[in-house]
Amino acid sequence: MIKQSYKILAAVSLISITLVASVSAQDPTRTKVVRIDFDFYAGKKLMPAGNYVVKLMENGNTQKLILVQQQDGNSQAIIASVPNQNKADYQPGVILFNKYGTQYFLAGVQLGDSNVFHTAIKTRAEREILKQAAMTSSAGSTREVVRAR
Repeated sequence: MIKQSYKILAAVSLISITLVASVSAQDPTRTKVVRIDFDFYAGKKLMPAGNYVVKLMENGNTQKLILVQQQDGNSQAIIASVPNQNKADYQPGVILFNKYGTQYFLAGVQLGDSNVFHTAIKTRAEREILKQAAMTSSAGSTREVVRAR
C-alpha cells in the first residue's frame, strides 16, 4: 500500500514538473521570433539571414544562455550572456547587434525581466575586430537594433 502511494506521488510530481517546465519554456517574455536581414555571428557561429527563434534559457546561476535557432532548424547556436541593468531602457524583445564594417555580432537581448539586458559574451574574433577598429578609424563600429517583423 505504501509502495503504491509513493508510485502515485512520484507520477503526480513528474507530471507537475513537466507542466511547469512546459509553461516556463513557452513564456513569451523569454522567447522572441525575429527576422534578421543579414548574416551575423552568434558566438563563434556564422548564422545566415532568416527567421529565428531567440530564447533566454537558465543555466543554474546568474548567467543566462541565449539560444538562437533558425526556424527551419538548419542552424542554431547557444551563447553565454551576462545580465546587466537595462540602462538604455531597451523595450522587451529587442535583439541588439554590434556592427563592425560589414560584420554583425549578436550583442545581447532584452528578454524576460524588463530591468535587465542580457549582454552576449564577446568572442575572441569580435574582440580582435574591436581592437583593430579602435586602432583605425576606417573600420568604424556601430550598434544596430533589430526587432521582430
